[in-house]
Amino acid sequence: MVVAPPFRPSPPPLSPLPGWQESLGRGHPLLGKIWSAGTFVTAQQMMARATNASYVLLGEKHDNADHHRLQAWVLSSLLRTNRRPAVAFEMLDVDQQPAVDAYLASPNPSAEGFGLATQWTERGWPAWSSYQGIAQLALEHRLPFIAANARTADVRKLAWEGLDALPQSTTRRLGLDHVLPEALQQSLLDELQASHCGKLPTMTMASMALAQRARDAEMAEQLLTRPISQGAVLIAGAGHVRRDRGVPRELRARRANVSVVSIAWLEVRDSVSNPDDYAALAEKLPYDFVWFTTRHDNTNPCAKMDTKTVTDR
Repeated sequence: MVVAPPFRPSPPPLSPLPGWQESLGRGHPLLGKIWSAGTFVTAQQMMARATNASYVLLGEKHDNADHHRLQAWVLSSLLRTNRRPAVAFEMLDVDQQPAVDAYLASPNPSAEGFGLATQWTERGWPAWSSYQGIAQLALEHRLPFIAANARTADVRKLAWEGLDALPQSTTRRLGLDHVLPEALQQSLLDELQASHCGKLPTMTMASMALAQRARDAEMAEQLLTRPISQGAVLIAGAGHVRRDRGVPRELRARRANVSVVSIAWLEVRDSVSNPDDYAALAEKLPYDFVWFTTRHDNTNPCAKMDTKTVTDR
């Protein structure tokens, strides 16, 4: 007798992909392609993995509008599977959670009003309008919002004064009393120096690395406040969602066998068509998936940067 295989319903169809909004790089051969573990994959294959992960970490370049549109697309696709993940933002500090909760409990909260209530633009982030699509989806589906980043005051104390600037209870909670393995520590220092255009004072590098680790640890802790059955989606800079360190490592340190998928959007670069050449300081791209996108601009970010600028945030 032939036994029929068990019935498995087909996954729901994906949302239509948004068109490109940024103009640079539209003719690039990598544009729109998704790279994973040495091969190109489809959006369907990527979402099959993401759907089964408790925590989906979405790494952006903050000023690229297409990154935010695709983050909203991933969230929309997750919602089609009847998941109700929390939406966590790097851009909101944990001490803003009361303001977040108060606004969501107010009559008729809106995506536009959320940006005003959290003083998004005043806090130095790119225009809230780029993120509104994410917030709109979360509001329509009544998803929890998480203010995930470490307190600005704590981050600044670490960056300027080092580990002794915070109470031992805080440094232990964030795991800062443990030293990173040498290779990861050096990778972090190299990345910080490169991202600050080589202008980060040598004497501040170790303390800046502590500040970065504090952010990653706090975001991991805040994600873990959600029931694992629903999980959470994190909106953050691509450096925070690296699998070798960053939030994924902090999640694994706090909960064994946690299921995490890390997706990063990278802007295409002229004349660079080999995905591995985008790894820069890493031997391999340190994400589960890399999605190549348009470029926001051709401006050299280092042109107007000085030492004070690189240590202010």
